[in-house]
Amino acid sequence: MWIQIYDIVSSIFGLLLNVFYREIRVQGLDNVPKEGPVIFVAAPHANMFIDGAIFTKYCPREVSFVMAKRATTYKYAGSLIRGMHAITLERPKDFAEMGKGSIQLDQYKDDSFHVNGIGTEFTKQLKVGGRIALPNDYGSSEILEILSDTELVIREEFKGFKALEMLTQPNGTPYVYLPRVDQSHLYKKTIEVLNAGKCIGMLPEGRSHDRAELLPLKAGMAIVALSAMAENSNQDIKIVPCGLLKMSYRLQLVTNVTLIPFFIGLNYSCAHKFRSRAVVWFGSPISIPPELVEKYRNKGQDRKQACGKLLEIIYDGLKSVTVTAPDYETLMVIRTARSLYRNFHGSGIHEEMKLDQRFINGYMKCKDDPYVQAIHKEIMEYIRLLKHYGLDDRQVHQISGRGFRTLALLLWQIIILVLCFVLSLPGLILNLPLIMDTHFVSSKKAEVARKSCVMIAGHHVVATWKILTSFRDVPILYGLYTFIILFLAHKYHWNLILNSGIFAPINVLIILFAYNYVLIRLLDVGSDLYRSLLPLVISFSSPQSSIQHLQQIRDKLSNDVTELVNELKTKIMC
Repeated sequence: MWIQIYDIVSSIFGLLLNVFYREIRVQGLDNVPKEGPVIFVAAPHANMFIDGAIFTKYCPREVSFVMAKRATTYKYAGSLIRGMHAITLERPKDFAEMGKGSIQLDQYKDDSFHVNGIGTEFTKQLKVGGRIALPNDYGSSEILEILSDTELVIREEFKGFKALEMLTQPNGTPYVYLPRVDQSHLYKKTIEVLNAGKCIGMLPEGRSHDRAELLPLKAGMAIVALSAMAENSNQDIKIVPCGLLKMSYRLQLVTNVTLIPFFIGLNYSCAHKFRSRAVVWFGSPISIPPELVEKYRNKGQDRKQACGKLLEIIYDGLKSVTVTAPDYETLMVIRTARSLYRNFHGSGIHEEMKLDQRFINGYMKCKDDPYVQAIHKEIMEYIRLLKHYGLDDRQVHQISGRGFRTLALLLWQIIILVLCFVLSLPGLILNLPLIMDTHFVSSKKAEVARKSCVMIAGHHVVATWKILTSFRDVPILYGLYTFIILFLAHKYHWNLILNSGIFAPINVLIILFAYNYVLIRLLDVGSDLYRSLLPLVISFSSPQSSIQHLQQIRDKLSNDVTELVNELKTKIMC
């Protein structure tokens, strides 16, 4: 029964994803072991519920995803999450409560580990092992000792200018109390799934975000993997790079757990936009070193070191299948440099991402070089120039002269674009309430998410809330349209519809959804035509000298980037 429900949920996810995303490419399916226990770790977690949906649909194995229990409370998504065998966990922040009074650092102590309260009741409200957190995710720390109602000791000091600024205010700062949550049931459940030879999926960053770099990985996945390995004292752990797994069926215990870095690869800067593209990239399997398992069995400091080392191994694996940068400016510069690089002849997304990774690695090693800094500055100026013209780098040399052929092509594309718009207009009007509501709800959710210091624009929640809002609105909206059409059919005797009898509502819905599919395809064609119009329009609207100047800048920059890469190839092409 599980398999049937899982397949149904997977099909629903596939339908939703194919509507929202224009294209989803999958790389590295041959890296996924066909049998045995596997822990999939996915990053970056850039799209709230959508990452889990992509995982479920495109992973060739059935996966029990570890997700927050709170996610199951959502009206529509909750049912789908339960249907995909999700293992739920309770997070401290799900039980968070505002602390009484305010807190500030003890200015009369030599360290930053003593926290004073103003109007607080630490002994009544807080417990050792819980955490106190600053507003907007500016930091949190575990409570090590509660000395009185107005004084406590924390395990890790608060860091960062904003956190220290808040904690040194005369009246202190508000705070949130996060109680300690016993996760033993979670570890027990995940180990049971692995013991049965099945798969679990985890998002090791612990939260969705829209940053250009990975967030620090949570220790939970390392604990799960090492606990499962340590449970069998007779197991023989070996490194199996091909992903061949070995199980002891007699003991019904895990003898080898493989972790696969899985990149729900948003190889673009607009993962939140309707009809954008996504990449799914399965990395090479990683086997857990046996010495880490032995260390984990020793408990104490050895256990912490084992978890830390395994997290480093997993982080390196994730880096091999993700494109991350210190900030968005660097990421834009790297991608533009790759586009400018003359010696790159790859045509696939996989090759582009690999080159992006090499460029980022090289840039991080050579970023202090004066020549590299100069090229960085020139590329940023070039990017600003492209934004002024509304162009992409690859469109610069598509701008041609003002000949008859260019004019004919421009007019032809305008005619096709107008035709697409005319054919799409009824559908756009029908879906206008849906478009407005999804935009309103997702914008509000993004506005709330932006308040967190680890977020930039809150884009990580937009796609999810567009889909969740559609779940609510589509049945209501299209139910209403079906009722209106049937009412008009009875009033004006539209026999083509009425002849269907009791199947008339179903036929009307099929026609409406079929038209919406055509509408989506028309919008795809129209958006492509619109983008291709820009170089043609600029050919006629801009002075020829400006066009030639832009192309000359591009050619010079391309030569400079290629020359720089060739000079520093031993560092950049690592």
